[in-house]
Parts: sequence; C-alpha cells; structure tokens
Amino acid sequence: LVEDLNKSKAITRDHQKFKEQVTTLNEELKKALSQLPNEKEIPEILKNITSLGKESNLEFTLFRPKAEESQQFYAKVPIELTVLGSYHNTGIFFDKVSKLPRIINVVDFNMIRAKDIKGKGETEVLVKTSCLVNTYRFIERKSEEKKSEKKEAPLEKEEGIPTGRKK
Repeated sequence: LVEDLNKSKAITRDHQKFKEQVTTLNEELKKALSQLPNEKEIPEILKNITSLGKESNLEFTLFRPKAEESQQFYAKVPIELTVLGSYHNTGIFFDKVSKLPRIINVVDFNMIRAKDIKGKGETEVLVKTSCLVNTYRFIERKSEEKKSEKKEAPLEKEEGIPTGRKK
C-alpha cells in the first residue's frame, strides 16, 4: 500500500511535465497531419497540382487518379500525369509542386521531345513529360477498433489516477 502511495505521489509530481509532453505531441501530430491529409482534402490537392501546371504554362494531356493503395496508417494516392510544355516550364512546375505543404513524390519520370515551335528568332522545344505523382492521406482507425482496444485492458484507478494494473 505504501508502495502504491509513493507511485501515486510520483505521478502527481510529474503531472505538469506529462501535460506539457501531451501538448508537444499534439502539436507534432498537427504538423504531421498537415503533410498527410485526410480523404476530404485529396480533391483540393488535385486542384492545386492542376492550377500549378496551368500557372507554369503547361498543357495537361493526361490527369488520371489511380486506385488508392492502403498501407498501415496511410494510403498512397497515385496520379498519372502527362504534360506538354517547355523544359523550363516543366521544371518550374515540379519546383512549385515540391513546395506544397503536402507530401508529394514524383516517380517514373519520362521526358521526350514533342515538337518545335518557331517564334521570334528562336525555336522553342516542347517536351512531353509523363510521370506518376504519389500523394498520401492519413487513414484514421475506425472507432470500433479504438473501442475494442479500450475494452481489452481497462486500467484500475485509485482516486482518479491510473495505477497501470489491470482489473
């Protein structure tokens, strides 16, 4: 009993430190979730990618979201892209995509010469760029799973303070 009392006193003493740790962890979680959006934000990311391409003077010839691939706590959302534009504008587009706050990876990158356009004394070369863009979203565990975990091992409490012992 004296041992339990000493443990409870130690928990009470460290209570403020634990509250600060919870606050810090919640801030880190917010930051991580801003990089890993939920399902509702995926259409917004797709709109952002499209508008960045148009701002970069690129013509989208293919924009095809593919089937989502679920992982442990996140899902990969692949998008097939094909754009037509100058080499320089394509580079600007990928630079802008890299500066988005979300995690977006460009893979399977391929560029080929599409056509030459003659302008004022210079010939502009258009390139056709094909790639796979992967973005990711957070998969929230279902509330049923959370409830079942809580029911599995309820902790005994003494005066509102968890002791760590199972009932």
